[in-house]
Amino acid sequence: MQQINHWPTLVELALPEAIKQTLMAHLILPFGDEISAKSFWSEYPSTLYIFDELDTTQSLQSLPDTAHQQIEFAITYPEYCDDLGMGYTVKLSIIDDYGAGIYVVMHPKCTMPQTLGDIHA
Repeated sequence: MQQINHWPTLVELALPEAIKQTLMAHLILPFGDEISAKSFWSEYPSTLYIFDELDTTQSLQSLPDTAHQQIEFAITYPEYCDDLGMGYTVKLSIIDDYGAGIYVVMHPKCTMPQTLGDIHA
């Protein structure tokens, strides 16, 4: 699992190159350009979680309670879920009135739960 609490760079994303490009385009899209997106993330910090094929429910349970709850919410009640290609998905949950969010990217072979019921099963 990778947790990024700032505007990500391509180099630090633990993803295949094509998925990195798609994810960055996805993160920029609502803002129109990268400068505006970076500015927003600077003012209203969002968090990006990337779960790989080795992550399980235990990965989620090992996080601090706040992060665990935010990820549970994003997995269960996303604002949207989008396909990034190659089986990867991204889910977004807005966590405050200003628009800061939790982005959860899932590897296609990740065994993380996909709903709250699965998390507590």
